[in-house]
Amino acid sequence: MTVTFYKEANNKTYYYSIHDQQQQLFEGYEFTAAWGADLNKSRVKQYHFRTRRAMVEKFRYLMNKRKEDGYRLLYTFSRESKNDILTSIITEAAG
Repeated sequence: MTVTFYKEANNKTYYYSIHDQQQQLFEGYEFTAAWGADLNKSRVKQYHFRTRRAMVEKFRYLMNKRKEDGYRLLYTFSRESKNDILTSIITEAAG
């Protein structure tokens, strides 16, 4: 799953990307956020959660926060599966 937002400010384009680069193989939930003017050289933060519910709440919060900060949706990708959290959240938060 990947969601990428962008915003233009000060004659630059800034990106914010969330992806489920799962590092924990056996326990918990995780996703990674990366942001900056160049996603290849961006700042990165990994979020770890004990429950799926906590992960979904944080995911929604981050998407809504980016929208409030003036970011617009650029790209999404998610494989269809029973664990897909992206489709419903994109519909609710990103429009």
